[in-house]
Amino acid sequence: MVATASDLSLVLTGGGSNSDPNSSLGGNPSSTPITGVLNNLFDNISDSEAISGKTDYRCIYLFNDSTSNTFYDTKLYIGSGATGQIQLGITSVKDVQKITIVGGATGGSFEIAYTPPGLSEETQTVNYNANAATWASNLETAINAISTLSADVVAGGTPSDRTFTITFTDYRDHDLLGLDISSLSAPGSLSGSISKVTVGAPINLIPDTLDADTTPPTGVTFTSPTIGSPLEIGTIYPEEGLPIWIKRTTTAGATATLGIGFTLKVSISPVDTS
Repeated sequence: MVATASDLSLVLTGGGSNSDPNSSLGGNPSSTPITGVLNNLFDNISDSEAISGKTDYRCIYLFNDSTSNTFYDTKLYIGSGATGQIQLGITSVKDVQKITIVGGATGGSFEIAYTPPGLSEETQTVNYNANAATWASNLETAINAISTLSADVVAGGTPSDRTFTITFTDYRDHDLLGLDISSLSAPGSLSGSISKVTVGAPINLIPDTLDADTTPPTGVTFTSPTIGSPLEIGTIYPEEGLPIWIKRTTTAGATATLGIGFTLKVSISPVDTS
């Protein structure tokens, strides 16, 4: 099977039960789909707002609803509408996690686990090495052997308090890796933990909710993407999604126009062409 248009959905944000486009200002995705009706996202601009000008924002969520099909080479752009008045925005951040092993390991191995989207849990063994860089390289090789994952690993700390900083190479919020250090050996007791250092984005991110529709979202870069210069998202695995911010700029002194809107285009490839 390959992905089709029916696997894609666009919904409001503002919480699972929100059905008011004016409250679609971030937070959890809603169960309410965006349909082709008037004021399905933005409200009308009042006379006073047209005179003084206004910039406001909405946040929607794009989902790959399939349980098995992947969207490859996903791109967003504005197909038609009010040129210069509508911009799209996302947050692009690499996910960073850190493993800490305390107690001075001297041998053995530890195990990592991860459940790729749409697949079963996968585990990999990471052999100990007294050379921190080599141990980090072993961890990097193990992570990259798990389906859908790619990361760079850097060792830090000391032999008695070893850390591994894992920077994933894509732009998504990854679940924490599972960690089992029971097969590591040490003269005394060992403890191990894994923590999230930086939350990845945009894929799988739950965005902060704006306090007002005129408040700019933090960390979001807005552009005016076209078919020739789209907003590139990349791979969206089964049951993943991402928030898309939309910025509307009404210039001061704008004249009234009935039924003005825009078309959001989503381009995907059903097969991996990379």
